[in-house]
This record gives sequence, structure tokens and C-alpha cells, in this order.
Amino acid sequence: MEHEMRLRVTGRRARSARGKMSGEDPNQAGLESESDGEPWQPNEQMLLSLLEMGISENAAKRGLYHTDNESVQAAAAYIFEQPSNEVNAPFFPELSEDSDDDGEEHNYKMVFVINAGLGMGVGKIAAQVGHAAINLHRLMLANEKFAEAAEDWEEEGEKKIVLKADTTEDLLSAYAKAIDLGLLAWIVEDAGHTQVPEGSRTVVGVFGEDVIVDQVTGSFKLL
Repeated sequence: MEHEMRLRVTGRRARSARGKMSGEDPNQAGLESESDGEPWQPNEQMLLSLLEMGISENAAKRGLYHTDNESVQAAAAYIFEQPSNEVNAPFFPELSEDSDDDGEEHNYKMVFVINAGLGMGVGKIAAQVGHAAINLHRLMLANEKFAEAAEDWEEEGEKKIVLKADTTEDLLSAYAKAIDLGLLAWIVEDAGHTQVPEGSRTVVGVFGEDVIVDQVTGSFKLL
């Protein structure tokens, strides 16, 4: 049986809602910012990174739009979850149905950072991520402060991303930073029955608002 160390921490921060659609032709990408009237634009560095991954320009822009230019990882995860014919269709920014003039939009995700330095096999990694996911979800349901976040996360499609770190120190550092930022976190400590020594930290899972989670995991690469 696997053993898990867990931490229950809470916190949420507001993120800016998107602006409203102007009256321009959609071919002119007319999503206007509430603050300065500028049309929405993709982050050029992130867009280039996505294109270098072999993702089409339409899909890349759509992914960045729907994740608010948060990170390459978030955009890629969004893209890979969508039907190919839809995500690659011609892209024109559209107003989110949930946006309003003065509302705030909260998006949530689970991110798992596996310890690539342990050299775990694919099946082992899947099992370890499963441990982290199940127990993070249990913590979400048990903690009233995360009740609304859990509901929003489920309605948004339960976004999950798996990344990799090179060392145990990387995992512990991410775990500590998650604590400091008030995120929900769980780290899995293996019993050592297969592949890795007893006590090995195999994966850290983090849950919270996208923009806050990215401060913890944004530097790691996709698995």
C-alpha cells in the first residue's frame, strides 16, 4: 500500500474577467479590454512555443485565449482536451458566456509534478498521479472553503495537467511554495514495494486557481 503525506491549505485570489465584445466584425478579432479598449492578443512567446510543438496557429491562439495567456502548459492542456476539428477551426475571439461587466471569473486546475529523477515506468507514474488526484479531490470535498472551487472546477471540465521535475528537491520546493501561496497540496510518498526506494517522493499535486498554481508549477515542462 502506498503512503501519502498530505497538507490541507486554503486560499483563493480573484482573476480579471474578460472584457466585452465590441461591435466590430469578428474577423477583426474584436474582443475589447475593459481597461484600455485594446483587442485581445496572444502572448507571442507562448504562441511561438506552441507552434514549435506542432500545434496549428488556430489551435494555439484558441488555447491561449481560453486560458487567458496563462502558460504554454495550460494552453496545451486545453488544446489536447478539445476535438481536433473544433480546436483547429478558424479562430475568432468570442466572449465567454459567463462574463459580465463587473463579475470575476475564477478558473481552477489540478497540476501534478512527477519526480522524473526516479526513473519510474509509465504504469508506476499513472498510479502515483492517481493517488495524488484522488486524495486532492477528497481534500476538496472535505474542506468547506474549497466547496465552491470544487464545483467550478467540475463545471469547467476538471482540468488536469501532468508535468515533470528533475529531482526530489524540485518537488519539495514546489510543495513548500504551494503552502506559502495558500493552495491545496498533496505529496505522495511511496512504500517502496516496486521500482523506487521506500520513502521516495513520487509526485506532488496542487489544486487552486490557475494563475496562482502557475506560480508554483509554471517552470516545469509537460511530461
